[in-house]
Amino acid sequence: MRPDPRLAPASEGRCTMTQVRIGESHIVEPERRVPIKGEYDVVVTNDCGSVTSAPATLTVRQGPVITASPQSQGVCPGGTVTLTVAAAGSEPLSYRWRQDGIALAETGPTLTLADVGPGHAGVYDCVVSNGCGEAATAPAVVTLWPETTVTTPPESQTACAGADVTLSVAAAAGPPVSYQWRHDGAAVPGGDAATLVLHAVSAADAGTYDVVVTGACGAATSRGAVLTVAEPVQILRAPEPQSVCEGAAVTFQVDVAAAAHVTYQWRKDGTPLEGATAASYTIAAAAPADAGIYDVVVTSACGPVTSAPAQLDVGTGPQIVEPPRSQEVCVGRAALLSVTAVGAPPLTYEWRKDGVPLADAHEPTLLIAAMGPADVGAYDVRISGGCGDTANAVATLALGTEPRIVTPPQAQTVPAGSAVTLRVTAEGTAPLRYQWRRDGQDRPGATQAELVLSAVQPADAGLYDVVVTGACGSVTSTAAELVVLMIDSDGDGVPDGADGCPDDPLKVQAGVCGCGRPDNDSDGDGVADCVDRCPGTPAGMPVDANGCAARDCDQNGLDDLWEITSGRA
Repeated sequence: MRPDPRLAPASEGRCTMTQVRIGESHIVEPERRVPIKGEYDVVVTNDCGSVTSAPATLTVRQGPVITASPQSQGVCPGGTVTLTVAAAGSEPLSYRWRQDGIALAETGPTLTLADVGPGHAGVYDCVVSNGCGEAATAPAVVTLWPETTVTTPPESQTACAGADVTLSVAAAAGPPVSYQWRHDGAAVPGGDAATLVLHAVSAADAGTYDVVVTGACGAATSRGAVLTVAEPVQILRAPEPQSVCEGAAVTFQVDVAAAAHVTYQWRKDGTPLEGATAASYTIAAAAPADAGIYDVVVTSACGPVTSAPAQLDVGTGPQIVEPPRSQEVCVGRAALLSVTAVGAPPLTYEWRKDGVPLADAHEPTLLIAAMGPADVGAYDVRISGGCGDTANAVATLALGTEPRIVTPPQAQTVPAGSAVTLRVTAEGTAPLRYQWRRDGQDRPGATQAELVLSAVQPADAGLYDVVVTGACGSVTSTAAELVVLMIDSDGDGVPDGADGCPDDPLKVQAGVCGCGRPDNDSDGDGVADCVDRCPGTPAGMPVDANGCAARDCDQNGLDDLWEITSGRA
């Protein structure tokens, strides 16, 4: 058996096959691959000789290679986008474009998007293929730029002179975006950003600001923002203090330098007044409760400024707080009438006697140095105040009288142990004071119109009088003799005055059975015989208030429990 033929390399482009039988055909792979394109033939040799085949052309095909991917692009609405891919590889090459992974109809190396709208935005790539494989480009993003639009315009502001002001704008636009701020239509130098900062503004910076925003798809101008530059509030005239009568109208006014956009808040005693937000504040009818300290807080863009305070006094007609007091004054002594009043100043006084004005009597007090009969009468004082009203108060002056004994104390004779009352009646200018005496000696604590002596004894006997003292002097009553008798009718040694049973020598108190009856207890049950309804009860047996058994169910006259405990049951 002959071995299979072998193909051995002979030289570049040529190889030799050995052990070939005539009439046979063979498919032989070379021992090494030949990656070189070109023409190849084969020399077949056996014992009878060799033969060379006709040449064969070897073509080496390459898969696709992306050499240039499409580029991301932005486009305005209605514009055109051209995406291009470049690839190397064996022809023919086929192209498959995709948007967001979805195949498109275009099959060439260039994709043109005309009249671009929102539906064209997305991620694009292209898959290039041939018989040897396929390759995808890097993704390219197609962005639909918006028409240039101002989305957030700058806002009008009021700023204090010297402050920094920031104006801002927000816009939707395709890149590149540029800004140009304008002041009253003129370009602001350096105003080329979305934010415009004005440092230390002054009145010259006031005006209207807008900004022109330019993008890939056109330009847009914002609406104007008005910048008002305010000066600090300057109070030219502060509210003034006022004094008015009750019921009068009051107006407080404040004047400020021409500062625009100011607000006002009036306050009373530091507390804001509701609704008081104008340059003036009016109280239609002032009342005492409206009195106080008023000021106004004026606020502008530069902050609040508080005016100087203004005191409001609300006066009332004179009112008498303490009227003059009617008096009885002893002859020759001084009399003083006084009045206390309040009201809107100045208060003036006019004293009158019996309706006739008194000369030089214009003070809150009226002094009469030495009271006499001519000074007796009705006095009044008319008081006038700054609010025009008048008040009047009346008091009477009368001559005081010396004390006089109307009814002197009466002499008394009483048994020892009796209670004695001595009385005096006196009259005169009050207050009257009393001092009782016995035999000319003051009795301590005896200072009333009555002197009560309880259980008198012979030692209490004597002459009693009373000294009555008033505003205009003093007087002593006639003396009343007190005689204390030692009477002992029953001879028990206790005077009748102190003896509860003066006719019973055995008792000095009535006791249970009364005078003349002994309080005996024959059965010793603690109940006197005179009230004992059950005499003769056994000793030690419990009894009730009537001397009978406390518990006697069998009605035998003996206490049931006592019967049991004593063994008599």
